[in-house]
Amino acid sequence: VTIKSLAPSSCTLAPVVRRIPGTLNVERLKALCSRIFGLDYDLISLRFRTDTKDAIPVEMDEDDKTLNYYGLCDGAEILMSEVDLSAQSLDLKKKQEEQERRMIEQDRSMTAMQELRSRN
Repeated sequence: VTIKSLAPSSCTLAPVVRRIPGTLNVERLKALCSRIFGLDYDLISLRFRTDTKDAIPVEMDEDDKTLNYYGLCDGAEILMSEVDLSAQSLDLKKKQEEQERRMIEQDRSMTAMQELRSRN
């Protein structure tokens, strides 16, 4: 497996080729990547592609799942990047605003239904 860093602080480092057992879980792989590339474990995001010709890498977002679960095979490429905290914060804020909007809409619908029932 080839591990390549896409993180700004370590993208200039050469990719690392390692033999990694399929039973290794994503959590342990993140720890390995953290040691190799010197990144904060909590900010690591992993994706993989089985062939360098694959256009869209698959996100490995479940830490307890093994590499076998994701279907990694010999010759696969693991792409490591850092989570952008400001983008993550903005995304969380948008999700919260959307949830609040839905709750207000739901409350209006419930109020309207209750008014209709009380008239009958």
